[in-house]
Amino acid sequence: MSSTLTPGLLGRGGMKTIIPAGPSAVEAARTLGTAKRRAGVFPYQWLFPGPNSRHVLTKHSIDMSTTAYGTASDLSNVYLVPEGMRFSLRGVLVSSTVSDFEQASGNLLFTLRVEKVGARNVDGLTNIDTYLGSINDPWPILGRLEFNSLERLIWSVTPVAVITLAGFAFAKLVGHTYPDAEAGEG
Repeated sequence: MSSTLTPGLLGRGGMKTIIPAGPSAVEAARTLGTAKRRAGVFPYQWLFPGPNSRHVLTKHSIDMSTTAYGTASDLSNVYLVPEGMRFSLRGVLVSSTVSDFEQASGNLLFTLRVEKVGARNVDGLTNIDTYLGSINDPWPILGRLEFNSLERLIWSVTPVAVITLAGFAFAKLVGHTYPDAEAGEG
């Protein structure tokens, strides 16, 4: 590669790059094509919602009087990640109005699991035995926690101890979806 000065552009950064014909021209064109394809990608979509993202707030609940001791019961309103999208989980809320629920006692355990081909529990959100977050301020998810297209997110609650199951258990997911095509892996 060589550089020449162009007299008319001296005051404005006057260096102009000349690419000789041959393999270097093909490589330069490939680089430009890649830059154009990635021009619409918003960086760090898993952390900050980009221009084509959609906010997600799901509410899940169950009447605890319909549950059995030692058996996991799914909360209603399973969240299905839309086709062609990714879901970035940014916060959660886990709580209960059961009068006998004591935090950190283990008498109620909340678990978030994800299903597509098989089922797996989400790391860090398994067997939660205390309140997380509040109605106004969800518990923040630090770092990257994303889910792929057509995965189902399901909250479940398991009453472990024999307690009065009068009341509700509820959970929320807070985050955003964005197109798979815009997933800059940065």
